[in-house]
Amino acid sequence: MTSTKVTIGRVALKNPVICGSGEHVMTEAGLKSALDAGVGAVVAKSVNETQAAKDQLDRTDYALLDGDWNRLPWDFTAPRNATLACRSGLQKMDFEAWLEIVARLDAKAAKNGQFVIGSIILADLDAAVDMARQTSGTFSRFPVERSSRMRTECPAVPRASHRWDPMNPHPPVTRYLAKTFPPVSICES
Repeated sequence: MTSTKVTIGRVALKNPVICGSGEHVMTEAGLKSALDAGVGAVVAKSVNETQAAKDQLDRTDYALLDGDWNRLPWDFTAPRNATLACRSGLQKMDFEAWLEIVARLDAKAAKNGQFVIGSIILADLDAAVDMARQTSGTFSRFPVERSSRMRTECPAVPRASHRWDPMNPHPPVTRYLAKTFPPVSICES
């Protein structure tokens, strides 16, 4: 049998399938389902410290679009080239409960060569750094202090997108960060 093992940087995955963050992995059952399906890694529904981000999940919006970006009816008859676009909020559970689940499932996933990846979305820099440090003390593989030594920068302002253009996508966060903040580096001193 052909091996599907891949290495990304210093991380070896049993296969290249990485299940992205979303509502389908917002619960422990959803994360387990992705792992049971055999993914190399699964990214848990993202968290931060703000109540507003948690509340946003209650105002989730979806749009089903055809190949020409026209809205389609939500009736399960979509063509194969349809795109589901959505914007949801962040994980509703508190950070400590989320961290316990993600860390416990990651330890179990490690036995099968899989990863459960925690995702922290920046709202307040100090709070995000504190959350990252807490994850570092919880996970046994690739602690944050070791992997966050690289410089992280926003794209140049001219590249930042101020509207959604499906043919020229940019990370939505750049709309605000690139105009407001200088490049950020998170490193231990």
